[in-house]
Amino acid sequence: MVLDGLPVDSYIEKGVLSDITDIINPLEEAGKVLSNITDYYHKDGKVYEMPLRFSIPVIAGKKEAIKAADNTGNIVKYIEQANIPYCESTSYQALLSDYLALYSGEIFINGKLNEENFTLFLKNIKIIADNIKAEENDVNPINYSKPSRMFFDNLFSGNVVSLGKKVATSTEQVKNIMDTMLLFEVLKDKDFEYKSINQMYIPGSVVGLNSKSRENDIAKKFIGFLFEEKVQNTNLYDGFPVNSGSIKKWAAEENTDLMIGISDADGNQVSAEWPEKEEREAFLNTVLEVKIPIEIDPILINMIVEEAVPYLKGETGEGQVVAAVKAKVNTYLAE
Repeated sequence: MVLDGLPVDSYIEKGVLSDITDIINPLEEAGKVLSNITDYYHKDGKVYEMPLRFSIPVIAGKKEAIKAADNTGNIVKYIEQANIPYCESTSYQALLSDYLALYSGEIFINGKLNEENFTLFLKNIKIIADNIKAEENDVNPINYSKPSRMFFDNLFSGNVVSLGKKVATSTEQVKNIMDTMLLFEVLKDKDFEYKSINQMYIPGSVVGLNSKSRENDIAKKFIGFLFEEKVQNTNLYDGFPVNSGSIKKWAAEENTDLMIGISDADGNQVSAEWPEKEEREAFLNTVLEVKIPIEIDPILINMIVEEAVPYLKGETGEGQVVAAVKAKVNTYLAE
């Protein structure tokens, strides 16, 4: 089963998924898979799911600006003393959706929405929305119910030429080495840095085993095969491989034939070639440091976004939003 976007915890509780520890443990013991990715999925001595790919939300900018990305409160503190917007303008829906995914730990305590924390979160998002001049968008471009939807997709390539001039930070979902080309180009000869956001990653192509499978042994062999180098070496631009040998192969790859370039409305241009070996190896260290998956519940996020957008637009107060969201969310989580 491919579990992207599905309620895995509910499936585990209802016995829909089988334990696949006997597939994953030998791979880990042989050092064939990245332990910083696989460790999280061991729960109570069992493994029910495992991603085949993953990508990383990366933020670039001046040191003080990217350091603030640790939480929404620090972003607000940075905004109060900065003279340019924190990031590129986007829609209220997109801002809420991405920040709810990134900073859900700020508002959910022990599996429940914390009213006080959520109120503060809303206030922070309102300040950020005003700072970047977020806009109304009747058609929500963020649809987490579609597994192919790429988190933060295209944001970096769209505003990188403005980095340090019109915006303090730029963020991208990095899925492969090619996605770092513009990143390393803008870091040259500038006082910019980059990092992952809170050592988080976005799992993709998450696989599990249906407990009702009539061909259990064959299914297990197939899942194990998916983690082998002969499969993981293939780059479909859908995320980094979980196989440890494959990720090193990707980092070592040379591609002198590839060049990309972008420009903005003001005529500013940036062109980039394949990153140098030292740059690729440095980014590999970032890849090996991420350890916390961003678990996206599309129903939950869209539920909050629907109630919170009017507040960001100034049409209602936070108290009304908090009450409505708390009632809906806690009922949903209790089901």
